[in-house]
Amino acid sequence: MIRWPLLIPSLLVVAVAPALSLLKTLGLASQQIWLLEQGLGGDKVVHFSFGFALMLAMLLALFSLLRDELRLRFKPYLWLGIGVLVAFFIDECLQAWSPLRQFDLLDFAMSALGGGFAWLLFQLARQIWLEKVDL
Repeated sequence: MIRWPLLIPSLLVVAVAPALSLLKTLGLASQQIWLLEQGLGGDKVVHFSFGFALMLAMLLALFSLLRDELRLRFKPYLWLGIGVLVAFFIDECLQAWSPLRQFDLLDFAMSALGGGFAWLLFQLARQIWLEKVDL
């Protein structure tokens, strides 16, 4: 059974975070995105925060879409986590070909750190859920 209250906000985050990166790469709304970054604490804080939010959103979306018996398994979440980290790296690598952006390994590291933190917190919450739910 799909859990819509989890799925809808998750899909919104999954759509917004990459869209902001694409807008910045294309030079559209660059000033507004720069102001948003500064308001949130700077580039590295934004990478950590968006890494956290995007990973958590993807995990919640997967959780809400899986059948009950598949929610018990560890591998779907592991593969999703690896996939999201690979997407973070690809996004950062693509910036090397944009005249408006530049590749920064520390940006990837902050995104991966935020994503990894979200993944660990999700696994902890999933374990607590598994102990309380009788499937």
